[in-house]
Amino acid sequence: MNSVIELSKVKEEKFGIVNCDFYRDENSDEVFMTAEQVGEVLEYANPRHSINNIVNRNSYLKEEEFSADIKLISPGGGTQNTRVFNEDGIYEVTMLSKQPKAREFRMFVRKVIKELRKTGYVSVEQFDDPYLVVIENMFKSMKLTKKEIKEMKRAQNKYQMELDKHKKIVEQQQKNLDYVNKIVSVEDTATLRKAFTSSVQALALKKQIGFPVAYGKVYGRINKNQGINLKARAKKGNMKIVEYLEQENMLEYAMRIVNDMLNNEENAA
Repeated sequence: MNSVIELSKVKEEKFGIVNCDFYRDENSDEVFMTAEQVGEVLEYANPRHSINNIVNRNSYLKEEEFSADIKLISPGGGTQNTRVFNEDGIYEVTMLSKQPKAREFRMFVRKVIKELRKTGYVSVEQFDDPYLVVIENMFKSMKLTKKEIKEMKRAQNKYQMELDKHKKIVEQQQKNLDYVNKIVSVEDTATLRKAFTSSVQALALKKQIGFPVAYGKVYGRINKNQGINLKARAKKGNMKIVEYLEQENMLEYAMRIVNDMLNNEENAA
């Protein structure tokens, strides 16, 4: 069975000399960019190859939390296999990239998506000229025994339960982020830093651990996800870790990590 969704281009914004296309999945409201275009903006000589290398070195980027392998189908009937990144995927790739413009582009993307959420998503494409995204999830025809059918139904029910659980977590995370967005201006770094500190302290109280331990767990998660050593980098710059996060424009990312740990007992243990 094929799962077909329609991507509408909701924004075209120039970054440097590249016209960046932002697409919205009408089912999930997530915003996407193609991997190749991300590579072009970061000024790789071979954009698609370079981004694929980053993904292959960091296999978690292949998960649906960050990206999807799709086929772009144009009205003319041509198809092209490509990878698209959602907002989190774009942030992850730009933090893993060593290209000079990665940080600047990350700030640009955050600003564009924030503006889209405020103004609403309006397609900039012609009604009769959409791009269809076909996510390949094809099963070959087969004859199934009653036992196999029961196993498939059991697996389907388990998957649905996991999906419902994931949706609740995402909804709670969105509520947390919405609350932060109400009281925190992205441009007000001091306020964002205070909100981050309060969230880490809330994590410590909820898990009944010391504040330093809570900070250590959050920084450890960031180190693991990004393949970096925050303590070493902060020490090299003669600054505190939270100051390094501010400098690298990573405080909002750190806030998402804390929100995840607050809503995920297993990960925060």
